[in-house]
Amino acid sequence: MMYFRRTRLAALAATGVAALGLTACAPAAPEADGPVTIQFWSMPFGGHTEDDVRGYVDEFNAAQDDVVVEFTGLQWADGRDKIIQAVGAGTGPDVFIMAPVNQDFLSSGALAPLTDLGYTADDIDPFLDVMESAAGHEGEVYGVPIGYYANVLYYNQTILSEYGYDGPPETWDELKEIAAAITTGSGGEVMGFQIKGMDDHLNAINHTWANFFYAAGGTQLTDDFSTANANTPAGVEALEYLKSFVAEGITTPGPNAVGGFIDGTIAMFAFQQLHLPEIKASGLADEWSLAVMPEGPESRSAYVDGEFLVANAATEHPEAVGTFLKWMTSPEQAVRYLERAPIFPYELDKVDEDVRAAVEAILADDPARAALLDQLPLASGENIMYERYSQAARWEAQKQYLVAAINGDMAVEDALAAIDAAVNEALEVAGY
Repeated sequence: MMYFRRTRLAALAATGVAALGLTACAPAAPEADGPVTIQFWSMPFGGHTEDDVRGYVDEFNAAQDDVVVEFTGLQWADGRDKIIQAVGAGTGPDVFIMAPVNQDFLSSGALAPLTDLGYTADDIDPFLDVMESAAGHEGEVYGVPIGYYANVLYYNQTILSEYGYDGPPETWDELKEIAAAITTGSGGEVMGFQIKGMDDHLNAINHTWANFFYAAGGTQLTDDFSTANANTPAGVEALEYLKSFVAEGITTPGPNAVGGFIDGTIAMFAFQQLHLPEIKASGLADEWSLAVMPEGPESRSAYVDGEFLVANAATEHPEAVGTFLKWMTSPEQAVRYLERAPIFPYELDKVDEDVRAAVEAILADDPARAALLDQLPLASGENIMYERYSQAARWEAQKQYLVAAINGDMAVEDALAAIDAAVNEALEVAGY
């Protein structure tokens, strides 16, 4: 594990985010008698609604008498900024959600390591090893996973079969070949492959880009964590490949990937498993499923992240926080989350037999999820870690410059250089 100099916690409050739009809740003060009260801020996670999350908190509160959790629901549109502002100002909650774990918080000492919350090595051991890359820092682990998300290929086998293909593409060449055959053969009525993020979900371009960049052998940072690394042969190869879909008329930016998949006008797209409930609820009658991402020049690696619960280092009730975290992220709770979307974050051979049976039943009932389990271990732990550094700057720059390059409005090398410049500036400011 690399070591970094710590920055001031106050720097988090000076990141330029919007002002906090709700009353900040400082960690609860010690109480002389009665249960300990802690504050929990969270956005909806794992395909749940705010009411679902509130329901879990109510269950925890009703299950014991020692800890009372007060829940504040946030939205993903601005929830991250509200958490950053509050914690940076020293007025944040005891527990909050992160997706992914933010490196600024880790480097500044804003998060409590799990060992300070009563976790032992035996408590941490059953979790999947990806936990170390996603939430580890300087020999400690700072977040407990709700579940993981792996980018995979959504494909409509009914459409593929109409054009003579008996399965999803295995390589980049096959992806482009099949997509071109469908777009051309249908006279443009069905798009063979949509580049998700070139539609009305612009933020998804960050996922799409990482999928192909990683498969080309790209890494987000140099190995000393000091410099952005997009403008490299791997970056050029990946971006030229994506651009070719538009340049050759295979893909037309604009139509919504998920909506088109549901109505049969898009045959393939790549993203996390979060769209599974939506597609299933649509009643799509075609045969469709998920597949591991097509193999690129170097690998089949793709973007993987997770949703984590973390603790404020300033909490005055670490034991109570640990009790709540262990309940919210227990194997039994993880089964409930798995029913919606996330990948189960535990090793199956390290959980109770009844939990293992419940997980296996869910997977047996939904065979498409097998691709997620195959994709997860193909992820680069190095890139999972790199993604934590200056992520906000990277994602904003990528949305602007990748789209411009794919549409042919900017040279590929210029777009990648602009992304690197934005990330390098953020790295310098952060002073990791």
